[in-house]
Amino acid sequence: MNVALRAHNARLHAYTGDYETAIRELHAVLELDPRHLYARLALGIVHLARGDHELAMPWFEQIVEEVPDHSSAPLHMICVWGMRGETAHGKAMLDALPNRLGNAHFTPFFVALVHSCLGEHDEALASLEDPARTSDYLTVSIPYHPLFDRYRTEPRYLAFLARHGLELPPS
Repeated sequence: MNVALRAHNARLHAYTGDYETAIRELHAVLELDPRHLYARLALGIVHLARGDHELAMPWFEQIVEEVPDHSSAPLHMICVWGMRGETAHGKAMLDALPNRLGNAHFTPFFVALVHSCLGEHDEALASLEDPARTSDYLTVSIPYHPLFDRYRTEPRYLAFLARHGLELPPS
């Protein structure tokens, strides 16, 4: 009955590639609590991870409208722009983010993710070191996050995982 735990569990389903269960669970959470911020964010992230960036964007836009200083939603919006091929717009938004968010904190994990979505592979791979170095709690999800799947055979990515004791999930 803990909706927060249920929403987090749904995201774990997405990390295993079971997007349908993740989406079903997140909608169930939203039936219980339509304003549950994390469930709405996770639903956008799941759509983004499975390549449905057009379904993802409204969830992120909704959160940014309601919580203008939310840090994760605009970063995921930049991922959508990158996946749409609107990389110049995404890069401009990334550059403007510190001014927009002020002192709001966002995890370095998302910086690496955004660089990956924008096709800035060298920057993404270099940025992965920051969450690992700062003991960011999201570091453990790096090998499982579908938006990093493009690096599964990249030697620098594999070396990063080995350096930090992380392993790719079975294919």
